[in-house]
Amino acid sequence: MSIHDLGGLSMTLVLAAFDQGLGAINAYELVKYPDDVRRVMGISDQELLAVGVALGYPADNKLGTFAPEHVKVDEVVTLKD
Repeated sequence: MSIHDLGGLSMTLVLAAFDQGLGAINAYELVKYPDDVRRVMGISDQELLAVGVALGYPADNKLGTFAPEHVKVDEVVTLKD
């Protein structure tokens, strides 16, 4: 399976989760520390962790609706010819 295939798989999983009322996000942190994930999830050392998708129910609290203010691009980026 290629990395391209894994991207398609994870995107489809995230969209299917959303369709079922779940929150989901591709999560690099879940594969950044594979030993911790293996320990917590009971995954064998013989298996490769290549993609992480975090799933859960959206929270009905203020943190679930938090949206930071956005900065205009020209305030943080300088483009030169």
